Amino acid sequence: GTGGNTPTGLADYGAGSELTVNLLPPDSALPGADEINVGDWKLIEKLNTTWPPPEQLKKIVEKEQNPNAPQRFMVAAVSCNFLDMTDNWISSLEAIGIFNYLVVALDEEAYRRLKEVRPEHVVQSPFRAISESPTYGSEGFATVVRSRPLLLAYLLHTGYQVLYSDVDTFFTANPFNDMDPEMDICGPSDSKLDQPPLLTWEDKHNICTGLLYLRPSAATFELLARWNLRLERGFRRLNQGSFNNALRDMGFMVEDVEPTIKVKVLDKDAFPPGFMYFGNEYWQHLNEWQPMRSAVMIHNNYAQKTDNKVHRFRDFDLWYPTLNLENCLAEEARRLRRRRL
Repeated sequence: GTGGNTPTGLADYGAGSELTVNLLPPDSALPGADEINVGDWKLIEKLNTTWPPPEQLKKIVEKEQNPNAPQRFMVAAVSCNFLDMTDNWISSLEAIGIFNYLVVALDEEAYRRLKEVRPEHVVQSPFRAISESPTYGSEGFATVVRSRPLLLAYLLHTGYQVLYSDVDTFFTANPFNDMDPEMDICGPSDSKLDQPPLLTWEDKHNICTGLLYLRPSAATFELLARWNLRLERGFRRLNQGSFNNALRDMGFMVEDVEPTIKVKVLDKDAFPPGFMYFGNEYWQHLNEWQPMRSAVMIHNNYAQKTDNKVHRFRDFDLWYPTLNLENCLAEEARRLRRRRL
């Protein structure tokens, strides 16, 4: 750990560190807290307020184009092995006029390279660096997603509303227009078992964690605490399932139970999962999708390898990186080829 309450650069805030993450506002109480070891939530008496840097974040929030909107910003967390995806993500945002975005670099090389091209938009993560390529289902991936509720808790404690996005996404219109600032959570459906655009029971139990709009409310902090607790207790590789089970714990879409959290499921035509938009065989055999409106965000999920995602984006004319950011794996592969020659 770093000691004290001020993070300096990349730090490991794991077990035994003096600085861990407070998921709950000081004046809130989690129902059933007497049945759970509160230490599992890694509470601290006083939350660090120097991350992200307040002045830097304030300038980012001020880039919001809508003067009537609540104070808010977009955020993504990236490692060096996904910098080409990050490049495409940034380009899609700036092309539609979104500049109130923050990129959290998960390793020092990602931070260095992003700092060269978008210094005002990048910060280092308060969590440990990710050294390996976090492919879906790997331990590295589990480490990244395990830190997500903690990262979101930090960001929400700034008082701003936050739109978290994976970087394997491409935006064709402003996603903020579909978010409801009165809801605690807004997110798209990721279910395979419905007839679009209708939402089934399973749809509403399978919110995709690749895009989440969060309001800094007591209910949201409780959700993050429950999500984090499930990840801490060994469900690290089941990130999205842990999130949706945490929603269920709070009564969301549970029969005869009044939910304690307000959730908006986003329009599936506007926020289609990858298997719908890119039309894999499963979906084509299931039914024929006829969207009622254009997609706002295309999520390139249901393709595990980065190379597959890049090819798919290119095939659908959704690949427009402009910052010349290359991911570290591609760079290393090129160096190895040169050595063989």
